Amino acid sequence: MKLDIRLQSFFSLLVDCLKEGLGCIHYHQIKRDELFLYLRAGYTKEELALFFYPVLGQNLEFKDFVLMNSRKIFDVKDFALQANMSQSTFNRRFKETFNETAKNWLLLRKQEFVKRDIALSNLSFSEIAEKYKFSSTSYLDTFCKKYFGKTPKEIRKEAIGKNCIG
Repeated sequence: MKLDIRLQSFFSLLVDCLKEGLGCIHYHQIKRDELFLYLRAGYTKEELALFFYPVLGQNLEFKDFVLMNSRKIFDVKDFALQANMSQSTFNRRFKETFNETAKNWLLLRKQEFVKRDIALSNLSFSEIAEKYKFSSTSYLDTFCKKYFGKTPKEIRKEAIGKNCIG
């Protein structure tokens, strides 16, 4: 599938803006909507289906289940229980669908969501710790230091400095 000229320009400008540090949630929402507009305007449904098929894959029902629950379940055992599967079946299906182990994928999602909540929400650190099932805020601190090299307070302070007006 050939890349539409509008999309080429869109991606070029997007990369430049992200390199310059424009990364607030409002910008991301606007760019997401703009991308969908260009995709709908430049391609038929059939072309888009063919383009996204490798990403969506064959296990859409399983993939949808995982993606719909990935904001609230971060443990493979809990995910397998929710999916009504043994842990080994869940892990095998997960690997087939996402080409990655469930444990690694869930850890990356947890990192992403924790960092996003620290940087972009008004939730207190104790609320974030509770939301992501850390036993205390000190375990949230330990998690952040391990994966981001900074405390939650440092992450939030840095994000406030970079945040755009809006």
